[in-house]
Amino acid sequence: MTVRVRQDNCIACEACVVYCPMDAIRMMDGVAVIDEDRCVECGLCSRAATTRGLLRTPCSRACPAGVDVPRYLQYVADGDPAAALLVIRERLPFPSVCGHVCFHPCEAHCARGRLDEPLAIRALKRFATEHGDGLPAAVAPAPTGKRIAVVGAGPAGLTAAYYLVRLGHSVTVYEALEQPGGMMLLGIPEYRLPRRLVEAEIQRIENAGVRIVTGRRISSPVELFRSGHDAVFVASGAHRPVGLNLPGEHLPNVIPAVGLLREVRSGSRMSIGEVVAVIGGGNSAIEAGRTALRLGARSVTVYYRRNQAEMPATREAYMEAVDEGIRFRFRRMPVRIEPHGDRLALLHAAAAAQGVGERPEMVPITDTVLREVVDTVVVAIGQRTNLPAGFGLACHGDGLIAVNRESLGTSVPGVFAGGDAVIGPASVVEAIAHGRRGAVAIDRYLGGPGIIEEVLAPVEESVQLREPLVGQARCSIPSVSVAQRLRSPEPVELSLGADAATREARRCLRCDVRRRECIAFEPSEWPRALRNHFSQSGVPHATTGIAGRGTEEMKTNDVTGRFQRGMVGLGLDVGRPGVGTSFRDVDVLTRCLASLGAHFESNNPITMMMQDVSIGSLLPAVLDERVLSCVIEASFPLGRLPEMLEAVRQAAAGIDTVVSVCCIGIADGDGTYELQRRLDELGIPYRPNGKQNVGLGRPQAPVIGATP
Repeated sequence: MTVRVRQDNCIACEACVVYCPMDAIRMMDGVAVIDEDRCVECGLCSRAATTRGLLRTPCSRACPAGVDVPRYLQYVADGDPAAALLVIRERLPFPSVCGHVCFHPCEAHCARGRLDEPLAIRALKRFATEHGDGLPAAVAPAPTGKRIAVVGAGPAGLTAAYYLVRLGHSVTVYEALEQPGGMMLLGIPEYRLPRRLVEAEIQRIENAGVRIVTGRRISSPVELFRSGHDAVFVASGAHRPVGLNLPGEHLPNVIPAVGLLREVRSGSRMSIGEVVAVIGGGNSAIEAGRTALRLGARSVTVYYRRNQAEMPATREAYMEAVDEGIRFRFRRMPVRIEPHGDRLALLHAAAAAQGVGERPEMVPITDTVLREVVDTVVVAIGQRTNLPAGFGLACHGDGLIAVNRESLGTSVPGVFAGGDAVIGPASVVEAIAHGRRGAVAIDRYLGGPGIIEEVLAPVEESVQLREPLVGQARCSIPSVSVAQRLRSPEPVELSLGADAATREARRCLRCDVRRRECIAFEPSEWPRALRNHFSQSGVPHATTGIAGRGTEEMKTNDVTGRFQRGMVGLGLDVGRPGVGTSFRDVDVLTRCLASLGAHFESNNPITMMMQDVSIGSLLPAVLDERVLSCVIEASFPLGRLPEMLEAVRQAAAGIDTVVSVCCIGIADGDGTYELQRRLDELGIPYRPNGKQNVGLGRPQAPVIGATP
């Protein structure tokens, strides 16, 4: 049979990718695609179409924090935002923050987007946080007696601290600034994220048992270990602005975006003049430009050295900036800044790509320089860590802390790191995910299981599926008019009403529990049909009627009468476990056996596919086919055991699959077993009633060994 994906039914859940043992399925442009050369037609991918509720959905997999999106949307659809909020809290200690500023990668992967438009997941999260009622009843964990220090009170550090406390550890967070929150408070403007929400969620973390010390700069983890801490998590962020490295960048009124946003967030009413230029193309550049408008700027222009499609900023942020009147000049880059009376002259040139690659270096074209007179230049081309040298941690060339990818451990034992200090300036939700991972790693380091599993809302035992609202467009997110938003620091995006939220949540397809008729199986002709013949689980054995594991096998009750005393029955199990094999590899093994005079078992599919049994060559028509596994059966005199196994070993070393060797013999009348003695001499321990495996092929070790 031939396996194909019904693309109209594919929702990009990737369940078939998980089930395929041959890595023959991959996602391409949001649709599963099958590599016919690798597919062995085992049919395992069909289980993805019938499994209910066992696999994570595309939206949940896309969420860095792993929030169970369909589950909380179901609660919103059922009119229970309190339970929806509890589901969100299972993975996020900052649900309100994420409900306002998450960059919602879940929406880009929403299966509904293949039908019409993705769900407004972030808006529904915000609805749940605004209409849910507080926190679940806290259960105090048993104290472990371990003390942990967290350096930095941003989203990564506070998240790690929260989960470490939930695991029973004593945690103190040290923050160099006078207030906790990191970039949530200092880098995101009030019109996107109200201060009161951040402070409320930090207060909940403190109420959970986290101690926060502000105004305390840590110079080295050594002082923390000396004061009795058992582990340290460094989440110091990336607050140091990257400079332009151009003449004039140190003139008055050339300011970094991070400084502008911090000053305004702290309550300062800066004077920046009427004409403002912003250098950069990320979210910080756009936030700085929009903030400048709210400070009274009449004209704001953003200069970015690449084109619009290459901007790091989200399209949502870009469109809001355009709506507010910010101008963008793409493929322009500054060359110098000069004083112009009490103002500034920004000289900028067209940018051209130099070199090749996805993001080649951009260089100015000197004969295209233009001059703009402005009041303020805001630099927003990146941020770096500002880790004190005394920390002694290995760092990459860009200053980011080097960590183990899995454990987040640093070059100093007992010190872990995460958030922007490791991954660079990123999103709040990515920092939260890093903080959770850090808590897991530290708990394991201290001897705990490293398991954070909170179930705060009832898990569905059954779901009454409604037909999703087909033909209903995505809800429109209400917002403040441009005229109003520029006069007020209040949030631009408004909340969904209860009716709108319920309707939007009901658009969810619940692709985590619906049966999916997305894999099609069609009969295939010879020799392609061999793939299914060998690989499909449950195919009965030819003589015993016993269903094998997807191929012909050497059954115990096949042995009697097939091998004479003094002979060895040899079975080469090719392709297991889940590696697969091509018949070209099988041909190498059969030719090897034939060259040593092995006798092939006639009642075996591989023997039946030989063009010439005397030399062990397979039919040319089958050589390009692949199967999940197969067994070659042959016999030879016991005296030739050493040279036969060595020849098979050498042949197996040159093919790209796994080969297991099974030796079968008949004991003498007095109970002695010569085959066992010969195997012992070769260093292969014999286990009665067990299949012998001499460790041939990859990925097994190249040392003779035995498995039960």
